[in-house]
Amino acid sequence: MKKTITTISLWFAIVSTTAAQNNPILVNNQGRSLGGFVDVLVSLMNNLVALLAAGSLLVFFWGLAKFIYSAGDAGEHARGRSLMLWGIVIFFVMGSLWGIIAFIADSIFTL
Repeated sequence: MKKTITTISLWFAIVSTTAAQNNPILVNNQGRSLGGFVDVLVSLMNNLVALLAAGSLLVFFWGLAKFIYSAGDAGEHARGRSLMLWGIVIFFVMGSLWGIIAFIADSIFTL
């Protein structure tokens, strides 16, 4: 359990450091115009979508582990299958959302 908490904490530290480095406000002091505001908003939405996509992959692998380790119990076996299905669905929804955000940012708000 301690190893899992350490791994998750390290992962969040890496993600937050990367998000801070890629934040337009911190990099080149944008955000004072509409274009800068949109850049900041798109950056935050991209970071949120990436975090949710990573969470959906964790849900998928958690369901996979439940599916494999509970081969004798039909109820837990079905819950693991359900978690895997929802993890895949949410992952594809997040990927689609990421594509829509990129399309809107590149086509509509291009100067």
